[in-house]
Parts: sequence; structure tokens; C-alpha cells
Amino acid sequence: MIEIDRVQVIDKGLRVVMEVGLPERVVWVGGRSGVGVKSGLWYKGIGTMYSFHFAKEIAGDCVVVDRGLYGGWVVQYRPWVYRFGIFQERMQWYFSEWIGGAGKREEKIVRNADEFSFSAVRVVDIIQVMNGHNVYVLEMKGSKRVCKDVRKIMKLLEVMLESGWNLPWDKGAIRDINEEGLVTDVADLFKSDDVKHKFGTVYSVLYSMAMLLPDVAEEFERRFGVSLELKELPFSCLKVMKRLGCDVSEIWEGKIKWSWEGYRKLVLDVLMEGVNCAGLEFFEYGEEVKKWYKREFMKRSGVNDSEEGSVY
Repeated sequence: MIEIDRVQVIDKGLRVVMEVGLPERVVWVGGRSGVGVKSGLWYKGIGTMYSFHFAKEIAGDCVVVDRGLYGGWVVQYRPWVYRFGIFQERMQWYFSEWIGGAGKREEKIVRNADEFSFSAVRVVDIIQVMNGHNVYVLEMKGSKRVCKDVRKIMKLLEVMLESGWNLPWDKGAIRDINEEGLVTDVADLFKSDDVKHKFGTVYSVLYSMAMLLPDVAEEFERRFGVSLELKELPFSCLKVMKRLGCDVSEIWEGKIKWSWEGYRKLVLDVLMEGVNCAGLEFFEYGEEVKKWYKREFMKRSGVNDSEEGSVY
């Protein structure tokens, strides 16, 4: 068990370049979060036990561990391994925040937690660290355990569709819905009434449910009469949206039934045109990753460059 009373920022020379005290001792629970020993409050951005990070290009001082997201790499800076803190390198190349820290992207926690009615968190305090990095002290409604009640999941989707709150389509969203059916990671939420973003929100929840919670996915299929098989998923998203009273006529007309042409249209022209995780902080990275997704989709679908026009 790792228990800390201060946040340390560590550079590549293993020097502590900044140290900020916490109001109580905090037990690290995973990722970059911990829980206050006395208060039970959640602390986000306290640092992490370093093991690897994601890079777009391979740096000479890092070792390649695996292929990474969006065509990048999983790399490791060996001197940091098994050390705890905030490390002066980006955890993901498409976000500016450092490994273990909560940077500018997380600033939306404050507004979103206040404005989104199904937020599981309330911001109690903000502790400044350095260079736009803060520790967010959060009161949590309910536990962080993942929701397995399909009625609560459906209710959350209904509220999000009605109110225009959305999630990136490629986010593992089900992990951030707790037992109360509330969203625990509100920093990635964004407002829009664009039906493409509503479609992506439903897709992110249903896809991650199918991948991570197969038993819950089976119950969802039985209760709501849809299939969460990958090839059926875009059509099931439309059915769920219509069931919840969302107008989908802008992206689909007529009876909802499977066809390869319809599948490609929904994936390429609707889903991938929405917001991906890489675009949450920098628009240009989102556009770059969108092109990567489309290339990968066409490659796996057996569509070569000469056929690209027919896809769009």
C-alpha cells in the first residue's frame, strides 16, 4: 500500500522539482487517484506508480514495450520504473498533462460536475501543483464500482441524449458509470446537440459494455431487443436512440436494418466524424486520429485507396 502526504513532481534526472503538501494522508488506489485516510474524499492528480507511457515517436532514452494507441508506441523510461510521483513527460502524446498529474484537460471537472445532473462527483477543493496541474479533491456519490444495472445505464443515456451531454465515441465509458448510474469521470464530457455526438455517446457506452461486461451486455440485449455484436452495434445504437426519443433522421432514414453500405456509412460518416479521445484537448490531434481510424477501418475492410471515394 502506498500512502502519501505530499505530491512530488520528478524530472528525468530523478530530481524532485516541486513538492506540494496535502491536507491529509492519502492512500493511492490506482491510476492517478487516491482516497483521504480521514475524510474518505477522492484526490485526483496525486501522482502514480510509473510503469510506462504512450509516445507518438520513439525517444532514444526510452525502451519500446508494445504498439500503442493511434499508431503510436507504449514506451518505458527505465529510471522511473517503480517510483511514485508526477513525472515530467506526457502520459499520452495527445494530452499535455504529465504522467500521474491532472492537467488542463481536467479543468472541466469543476464546471461539468456542477452542471451535469448525473455527475457522481462534487469538487471540494483544488490544490495547485505547477504548470497548470492541480489536485482535485472530490466528494463521490456512491462507489466507483461499475454499474451492472441496465435500467440505470439506459436512464443515464436518456438524460444525456435529452440534455446534450456527450462522451468521446472511443472512450471506455462503461468504466466511468458507477453503481448509482452516475458518471465518475466528468472531465471528458462535452455539450453538443449534434446527432453525431449523441450517436458516439451511445456507441461508447454500448461498445465498452460489450467488451468489458459481457454478462451485463447479454442482459441489455435481452431487455431492449438489440444485438451488441460489433457488426450490429451501429444499428443497435440507432434503435436505442429512437427508443429514448432521439430524432435520428439526420443520419438515418427508413427502417433500421443491417447492410454493409449502411454499416460503412454509420461508421465512417457518423461515428468517426464525432469527437475522439485525442481531440478532447487539441482539435488538430483529434483530426489526425480521425484520419488514422478511417485508414484502419478501410484497411481492415479490404478497401484500397482507389476505392476511397466510394466509401465517403
